[in-house]
Amino acid sequence: IEQPNVKELIASSCRADKQVQRLLDRVNESMHINDIVECYDITLLQQGMFKKVDEMQIYDWDQRRRYRGRVFLFDKALIYTEAIDKDVARYRGHFARDLMGIERQEKNKFILFETKRGKHEVEFITDNVDLWYELIRDVLFKFAEEGMFICFLYFYNILLKKYI
Repeated sequence: IEQPNVKELIASSCRADKQVQRLLDRVNESMHINDIVECYDITLLQQGMFKKVDEMQIYDWDQRRRYRGRVFLFDKALIYTEAIDKDVARYRGHFARDLMGIERQEKNKFILFETKRGKHEVEFITDNVDLWYELIRDVLFKFAEEGMFICFLYFYNILLKKYI
């Protein structure tokens, strides 16, 4: 019987520790979902897997108003809220992933918009702009990949029916 290499054991335990730490961080962050109030437009439990939450400065162009709030990213949507109290976040709006576009503005700012620029735009200011930009792009790319796969299946089924 071979003895496991001590370095390999230490390396794998470090990887496991990092994965558990990431999981605990995500669970702790997801607890803030319960702070959202007055959310009538969408059902929070139907937005897919929770990805990230962060506090940001938000400027809503429709309301012409700037406020401090929390931004929640899920598989299917990004939800933004206004911080009312430490444990209360009033729902202000959301962007569904199938209509969402993103534009990076400055080193600490990005804008989300619905399909067409000018229709519905919200500006987000954060120190973690690189992280958020990548997370949102990942959500959008995964949605695009799912769409391409569905189109492939659709045309594949058409070809099967036609030639079989």
